[in-house]
Amino acid sequence: MVYEKRYDWTQIRLLTGRDVCFALYRLPGGKTVRGVKAGRAVTCAGIGGLDARRGFVIAPFCEDDTHPVVVIEGGREFETALPDPGDDLPTVGMCSPDDEPFRRVSEAYASGFARFKEALIGGRFPKLVLARREEIPSVADFSAVDTFLKACRTYPDAFVYLCRTPLTGMWLGSSPEILLSGDDARWQVVALAGTMAWGEGPLPEVEAWSGKNRREQRCVADYIDGVLRGESILPQRSATRTVRAGRLVHLKTDFYFDKKPCLRIGRLLERLHPTPAVCGLPKEEARRFILREEVCGRGYYSGFVGWIDPERRTDLYVNLRCMELGGDRLRLYAGGGLLPESECGEEWRETENKLRTMKRVLTLKK
Repeated sequence: MVYEKRYDWTQIRLLTGRDVCFALYRLPGGKTVRGVKAGRAVTCAGIGGLDARRGFVIAPFCEDDTHPVVVIEGGREFETALPDPGDDLPTVGMCSPDDEPFRRVSEAYASGFARFKEALIGGRFPKLVLARREEIPSVADFSAVDTFLKACRTYPDAFVYLCRTPLTGMWLGSSPEILLSGDDARWQVVALAGTMAWGEGPLPEVEAWSGKNRREQRCVADYIDGVLRGESILPQRSATRTVRAGRLVHLKTDFYFDKKPCLRIGRLLERLHPTPAVCGLPKEEARRFILREEVCGRGYYSGFVGWIDPERRTDLYVNLRCMELGGDRLRLYAGGGLLPESECGEEWRETENKLRTMKRVLTLKK
C-alpha cells in the first residue's frame, strides 16, 4: 500500500476513462477527499465475508451472481484537498413530466404501489419500501469527477462517493445515512427514516411530524436496537430528532456502543443490512417480496458503500441518493417506506424530492 497526502485533480479526472478500479469519497463535514486507485476488485462470499477485509466496499441490496459484494483492495491510497469551486460543470438532459418515458415510469410506480399496498393492508407486512429508477440521457463531455465535486460542495454534511470496478460499473452518491461507523474504541449505527421537503428556517420538532413518519422511524430504530442487543451489544440510544439532508429533512436516532474485542464486523453488517429503512419487515420475507415485485431492479442502490478497516477506522453508509453511470444514460434511484395508510400520490412526490438530490448536482436542460 502506498499513501500520498497530495494528488493532482487532473490525474484524478483521468481515472474515469481508464479500465482501473478506483474510489473517491468525502466524509461528512470533511475538507479533503480520500481515495484509492489501481486496486483489485475482490468479491466476498456474502456480507459476512467482510470480516478482516480492508478497502473500499460496495455491497448490493441483495447479493446475486451479477451484483456481488466487492472490495477494492491494495492499490495506491491518497488524500487531497477539495479544489476551489469552478464553472466547468457537466450538462445532461432530463425528461419533462410530459414526455412518454416519464409517463411510463409513473404508471409503473402506481402499479407497483398497488401491489405493495395490497400486501400491507392484507397484514403480510407492517412496512415495505418501494423503489423506482429514472433514466436521464448523458452527453459526450459528461464528467463524473466534476459531478462528484459538485456533490461535495452542494451537500457538505453528506457522505459523497464515486467508485468504479469492472464488477459493479460506476456509481456516484450522496448519502445522509450511516450504516456502521467507528474506530478501535467507539462505534455508531443510525436509524434514519421519515422524509419531508423543507426550506429555510428552524427544523420541525418531532411532534410536528405525521403519525405515519413517526411510526416508520420507530420501526427502524427498534429493529436496530434489537439487532445490537441480539449481538450482546447494549447501545446508548439517543432521543429521536429532526435532521437536514439537502432540501429534505428526516427523523434520526443514533446508537453508540464500545467496540468489543470479539466483534465481527461482517457478522454485524449481515444482521443489520438491509434495515427496514430500505427494505421492510419481516426482513427476509420483505426482501423476497421486493425482489419479486419491484420492476426496476435495485442493483447497488440501497446497499452500502464506504471504507472498511476493522483495525483502524470504518465508515459505511447506506447507498441512497445515488446514480449509476453507464453508457449514454444516467440511472437515478429513489425509494420510500410504505405503511398500510400510505397514499400513492404522496409517496410518488417523496421519491421525486429524493431524486432532486442527485439532479441538483447536474446542470439540467429542461
